[in-house]
Amino acid sequence: MRKVGAVLAVAVVGALMGTGVRADSLYSTTVESFNPVAYWQFSTSSGGQTNSSVNGYVGTLENGATVGGTGPLTNDASNTALVLNNPAGSTEFLNTNYPSGANEISNAGTIVAWINLAQLPSGAGRFFQIGAQAQGGNDFDFQIETDNEIKFYTDSGSATVDPTALTNSDLNQWIFVAGTFTAGGERDIYVNGVLAATGTAGGHSADNDDFSVGANDVFSGRYFNGEIDEVAVYNTALTGADVAEIYASRNDVVNATPVPAAVEMGLPVVVLAGLLGWRRRRVC
Repeated sequence: MRKVGAVLAVAVVGALMGTGVRADSLYSTTVESFNPVAYWQFSTSSGGQTNSSVNGYVGTLENGATVGGTGPLTNDASNTALVLNNPAGSTEFLNTNYPSGANEISNAGTIVAWINLAQLPSGAGRFFQIGAQAQGGNDFDFQIETDNEIKFYTDSGSATVDPTALTNSDLNQWIFVAGTFTAGGERDIYVNGVLAATGTAGGHSADNDDFSVGANDVFSGRYFNGEIDEVAVYNTALTGADVAEIYASRNDVVNATPVPAAVEMGLPVVVLAGLLGWRRRRVC
């Protein structure tokens, strides 16, 4: 019995004295809490920087695209991004190999992403694709057009449009964007967690064409110039509250400073000493 008690005490103290893990954002936990069908974190801690951390889709960097830099989650030391250096003539993007016949977008869907523009589409003279699973007459395309407005297409050509055009002041900084839709119902665009535009979506049917980040497989030439990060796809329409919660979680961290768990819990040293049966040695 004494041995069992000692082992238990050591186990308890070991758990209490263990230090926290490295700084890590709770953003990914929040994104995954709404059950995405695919999620590309482009992070050194995500187990394959170009692979989806959900459902295992293996992403492929195309035509010189890379992963690097510093992403929008400043409290996560491992947060990097998809870097697309696409001035005139370049064609870098990520082929995600999603959905491969499963988890298609049918009558509802959402795209969530962070974008960092190196230039405006008006200056490049082309559309910038954020993410797309394009199919003629059955769109699922989130993009910025040459009027510098963010637009979300989900049917045979109609779009919800953010009427506030991006400007030079939006360059070289991270912007959170989300597009949500329900076929025959609302289709919304959110910018930095706030509803920016709303409209009505037409019909949409299941589509197993590849989803691309930074380009469009059907409508060529829409290469994004800048960085894209934390791209999540849902086969449901997230609510405004859901989108706001994801955006708000960007600054949350777990154990930003490695502190003994006992200290975090506010346990005095004397408690630990009692668990181990420590005794103050008498000085003669």
